[in-house]
Amino acid sequence: REFCLPSKLTSYVVAGRPILVATDPDSVTYRTIDRYGFAYVVDAGDPLQLLAGLGRLRTDPALVAHLVEAATAYSPLSTRDDATARYVDFVEGLVRVS
Repeated sequence: REFCLPSKLTSYVVAGRPILVATDPDSVTYRTIDRYGFAYVVDAGDPLQLLAGLGRLRTDPALVAHLVEAATAYSPLSTRDDATARYVDFVEGLVRVS
């Protein structure tokens, strides 16, 4: 249903390639992408939208450049130290809930 944040998206972001994501609008993944604008998003479960998104990325170099630039701007937020800090926060949150 959705990517696991931050591990998969952070790997994609640092690759320097355009990212095409199929996800639900109510997901954490969608909210992250919407906030930073580093991926082209289509609805999950719609293979025709996925193909159309791929076609758009193949034919729109300005969009690709924008997405790669946005990913580059986002990637400093996805450093190893930052990812570690978010993981620690996540685990501490689980402990507080228990």
